[in-house]
Amino acid sequence: MSFPLQTTTLRASSTAAAVAYTAAITLDSTTAVATSSFAANIDELVADSDNFVRLPQATGIAALVADTDTSDSSKQRQLISALVAPKDLISLIPTLRALGRQQRPSLVIHVPVSSAADVSDVLAVRDSGSAILRSMSQQDAVDYAVAASIAAQRLGTPIVHCFPAESGDSAEFQGYAAPSTQEAIRAYLQAEKASDESAHDAVRQALAAVVGEEQELVSYFGAKDAQVVYVTFGNVVSQAAVSAVAGVGVVQISLARPLNPSVLKQAVPASAKRVVALDQTRRAEAGWGPLFFDLALVAWEHRPILLNAVLPSSPAGLDTVTPEQLEAINAHALTLASPAHFNAAAVGSIPEDASATPQPIDEGAVSEAATVGAYGQLLRDAFGLRLRVANASES
Repeated sequence: MSFPLQTTTLRASSTAAAVAYTAAITLDSTTAVATSSFAANIDELVADSDNFVRLPQATGIAALVADTDTSDSSKQRQLISALVAPKDLISLIPTLRALGRQQRPSLVIHVPVSSAADVSDVLAVRDSGSAILRSMSQQDAVDYAVAASIAAQRLGTPIVHCFPAESGDSAEFQGYAAPSTQEAIRAYLQAEKASDESAHDAVRQALAAVVGEEQELVSYFGAKDAQVVYVTFGNVVSQAAVSAVAGVGVVQISLARPLNPSVLKQAVPASAKRVVALDQTRRAEAGWGPLFFDLALVAWEHRPILLNAVLPSSPAGLDTVTPEQLEAINAHALTLASPAHFNAAAVGSIPEDASATPQPIDEGAVSEAATVGAYGQLLRDAFGLRLRVANASES
């Protein structure tokens, strides 16, 4: 892998453009933009790169993968980077599963997702064998793009990288021309892979090589003796909001797949009486969200009450839960004495993006109430999202 970028900063008018430039130029990878919804300035940034292609639809990525020569296993895996819209991820599940088995070429899919957006489409691929990584800021987006790319080459595992796609996000991004950074990345790629090296460890080490210091993929902030801890995939709850509400903490997950249960458990203070999964899966058919099921798999010693709160897809400009909204959500959570799920939008008076809110499920059509009963409802809660993926025409 070469790193021809010689500038120390990159000026881009969108995070998507910076990620595309980093993949096509800095990483010298075949980079495909598989949707027309990205800013036109992506073409301007990478127009001189022979690596850059624009595809009419995401399914074209499968053809790029198929055309890659993987006959010589002694060669470094070729890297393919792709920018796709969240709605196109489901159509790529067969490609992700196939690459998980053959391990070549290396594939990283970069997906723009705003802080407050519904992530149902992203987490719909969580059982495809891919790692799912989320960056929290503009600079993180570029750093994580590099880290995801070198980790994918080391692991032979496809990685889905969600990066912030807020509107009007023009900014300067730090580049990777420093010799120490390039040497750290080369050392990472050339180091012998341990037989027990996990994807979690590989991504952490990749980030450390890129940014020059250790990065936690599951982090905690808030009260040391928190009674209620909220678990999020992303930065939907700000530190300012947490500081304003007594006895509250947040576990922020950057690597949703593979999620290490022991790391998640260590991040939650033993004082926590309630652990709440804040799922941004408003469009999921299941009553319980993916994060809640992750919490249920943890071997808790102190057996906290597990709760599931569903957050809406909020209008532009409302990217994090406010202190007042968190106060209302927390007050409601404290009233629940057994596992339950609730609508955080209704409890916290959080406005919803009408364009992103699904039509309500017709309970009569789904359950035929008189015949399905409790067992049928359990199946719907547990497998609703998987059924939507299985029934998608593109999958």
